[in-house]
Amino acid sequence: MLFRSERVPVVGTAKMREAQQAARGEAVRDVLRDFGGANAATASDAVMEDLMKTRGARVRELTTAKNDVITRLASAGDLPVTRTVTAIDQQIAKLQALKTKELAPVIQRLEDWKQSVQGQNIENVETLRKQLGESFKAPELASVRGTGEKALSSIYGALRDDMSDFIATKGKPTDLIKWQVTNKEL
Repeated sequence: MLFRSERVPVVGTAKMREAQQAARGEAVRDVLRDFGGANAATASDAVMEDLMKTRGARVRELTTAKNDVITRLASAGDLPVTRTVTAIDQQIAKLQALKTKELAPVIQRLEDWKQSVQGQNIENVETLRKQLGESFKAPELASVRGTGEKALSSIYGALRDDMSDFIATKGKPTDLIKWQVTNKEL
């Protein structure tokens, strides 16, 4: 299933997602072949497409549930991000200790994100989180992508803790469980 924004010429992601979907289907077939499921590996494209649609529907359902919690709490005030800021500072210090200019773009993105994430509501923080994760996929960061993504992994745990505390304090009794379950499954 392609979204409207994915069909936009030049900036749309439809071709990339289509290629990724084909690669995933082929990967499933390879695993089946490797483990003696040759007959299953020759399953029709319709079966593979149906599996992909089922997975896509589940992802949309989980995303909607997660976003419902975040959207509802957007007006509940700024999300305190003390753990997140501490984790960012620790990652910046680690990267600076390596003393290489090659990591400057990673450090710069982390410093920018540290400033951006403070004084924001939960909805904006979630948007910034997604944006930061995507920023390390930029082609010009290919040589430091792994380092940047490793730093993000350390920061995401602290951010999840900050978000969990906020949701538990400001949300409905079921919001935290709903957010945690959907976040984990996604």
